[in-house]
Amino acid sequence: MRVVRPLVWLAGGALSATLIIGAIHGNLLPADQAAAGYAAAFVAVTIGVVAWRIRPESRTGLLLAAVPIAGMLSDLNHVFRSSQLAVTIGLAASWLAAPLIAQVVLSYPSGRLSSRLERVLIAVAWLLAAGYGLLFMLFYSPRSPFDEQIWDCAPCAIPYTHVGWLNLIGFDRNFNRVVLVLALVLLAVLVRKLLRASPGGRRVVLPLAVAGTFIVVQFTVQMIMYGHGVNSWTHPTWFWIEQLAMLSIPIALAVGLIWEGGGRSAVAGLVVELERTPPGAVRDALARALGDPSLELALWLPERESYVDASGAPVALPQRGSGRAVTTLGPAEAPVAALIHDPVLLERRGLLTAAGAAARLALENERLQAELRAQLAELRTSRARIMSAGDEEAATARA
Repeated sequence: MRVVRPLVWLAGGALSATLIIGAIHGNLLPADQAAAGYAAAFVAVTIGVVAWRIRPESRTGLLLAAVPIAGMLSDLNHVFRSSQLAVTIGLAASWLAAPLIAQVVLSYPSGRLSSRLERVLIAVAWLLAAGYGLLFMLFYSPRSPFDEQIWDCAPCAIPYTHVGWLNLIGFDRNFNRVVLVLALVLLAVLVRKLLRASPGGRRVVLPLAVAGTFIVVQFTVQMIMYGHGVNSWTHPTWFWIEQLAMLSIPIALAVGLIWEGGGRSAVAGLVVELERTPPGAVRDALARALGDPSLELALWLPERESYVDASGAPVALPQRGSGRAVTTLGPAEAPVAALIHDPVLLERRGLLTAAGAAARLALENERLQAELRAQLAELRTSRARIMSAGDEEAATARA
């Protein structure tokens, strides 16, 4: 991955520079818009690669870097319209950025989709994007987009994959309507995800959720006003709105990265609170500091090599794909405890680590208390077993 990340970044920079030069040299796009748009795309790629480097275990950075690259690929057929290769790639990538954006928003912060509904929605988005690209690669000609007999753009190249001409204008408009429906469903799923998140998790997800909502709203307004998505290159106002919309996602992620380091006050408050926290209440203090009421505390007992709760009852750590995350406190070979929490809090790894470190002494005391309770529970069970065996022997003797 150390090699892949710089390669992705260099590829994004080369693609951005190529499009800027091609757009200005060919006089096909306004020079200021081309420079601003493709430079902004490279900034987005850079933020994605940085996020990927900071959190290599998450797919968010990779997906985020892929979004602007997909957007630039879809512009190749406009900037280099006389190149068969550019036209072919551009048509294939026409809607490639849409499912990537949806996946970034819904899978944040882990980069993995957490529900069947989300997976179905993203799968449909990918199928539609692929189907649209394939149809236009096979049956669309930039030379005669409205009538096969009338060449609208003589210098335009046709894709390598072209097999015949079909009037796809009506299909394109209907496709935009289908995308609008999916975008509104995406918005509903996003709202549902926010409502179900813990308070701490909601604060992490909110910036990216706002960015995703902005993109859906601006596309919805276009559909209401024009009946289809507009060509932003010929509408300067919509160009700047779309650039802001596309930049909102990497900016939101950057805000999330900054927010992760903003938990010092929560940790300071936790240290003060733990000084007066009685045994058995450490979980509640940690839950308040992390903003996750669903937080569970599992204490490690070295003698048993297993986790227990504060009462001494065994605790099984959740498996991958369960919708819960686990953060181990202390070294892996000799952990003190484990926090079972909202997966969104993984985006605030620094806060989790700092809170765990602040509660280390309290957790050690909590673990001793849990070990004592577990031993008492075993003693009661053993006594009950002995008494039961004695009763059975007495009953047998009487018989």
